[in-house]
Amino acid sequence: MVPSFEARQHKARKVLYALSEEILLGVFFNMHSSVLIHDVPITEKDFEDEHPPENIYRLYEQVSYNCFIAAAMYLALGAFSWWQIRLRNREKYVIS
Repeated sequence: MVPSFEARQHKARKVLYALSEEILLGVFFNMHSSVLIHDVPITEKDFEDEHPPENIYRLYEQVSYNCFIAAAMYLALGAFSWWQIRLRNREKYVIS
């Protein structure tokens, strides 16, 4: 059974939402947004060094890169899924 057009649109919207969310989170982590401080893996050891802000900024950037990697994975999987749907819906799909 082929999913309806509305169901496919809903899945595409979910992929686009996740992609945009990860990109925006990556941008805001890269800007060292203080609102996201609870999502940065900070330990007491990070404050014991001579330059604690630099350690915190490094952690922010690490989380930012992780968000961008997740966005790239969402994009790759979304493109692969779109390609599979297009392949399945071809009118003259022939297996040889």
